[in-house]
Amino acid sequence: MLELARGLSHWAHGFKHAVVFLFNTGEEEGLDGAHSFITQHPWNSSIQVVVDLEAMGVGGKSSLFQGGPDPWLVEVFARVAKYPSAQITSQDIFQSGMIKSATDFQVYKEVAGLSGLDFAYMDYTAVYHTENDKLELLQPGSLQHLGDNMLALLLEVLTTSHLQNLKTNKIEKGSEQFQVVYFDVLVRDKHLIYFPCPICF
Repeated sequence: MLELARGLSHWAHGFKHAVVFLFNTGEEEGLDGAHSFITQHPWNSSIQVVVDLEAMGVGGKSSLFQGGPDPWLVEVFARVAKYPSAQITSQDIFQSGMIKSATDFQVYKEVAGLSGLDFAYMDYTAVYHTENDKLELLQPGSLQHLGDNMLALLLEVLTTSHLQNLKTNKIEKGSEQFQVVYFDVLVRDKHLIYFPCPICF
């Protein structure tokens, strides 16, 4: 995130919005850091969308595995990401309760009523949070993949007027807007396919 902040500083002209880089802790203990920020911090009412950078492993691609409820950010990510990686099946499995875990994204979505995107590394999951979880397992290419995609996404979001519409249309607890189906395909370069859920069965 520090490198993203440095990169954004070189393009910080014509931005229509601010960006908050939240370095928090307490996730493993019960999403405490995210919950404290969204319920107590004086900036919490200014947040319009959220991008959560997660890890369920020690490397690999940074993949979109949860998004919504508003589909707009998924559409933006599909359009501007340099090397998109995403699978709706990951979101379905995660939100079904089969995986007894949660990320900070749950707090932003359910407590604050925000839409957003949730990304995670998923390689070497067997050693994640164990004594064998070592820094050398994280490849530089993993960080570069995340940085390339996030920088393109942030530059697009920070210069759009669409966020004003999202801010006035926060998701009420227990309600869902239509979502999108999304998955990446390899056609020369990576492409992200997405379409609205109302056409799904």
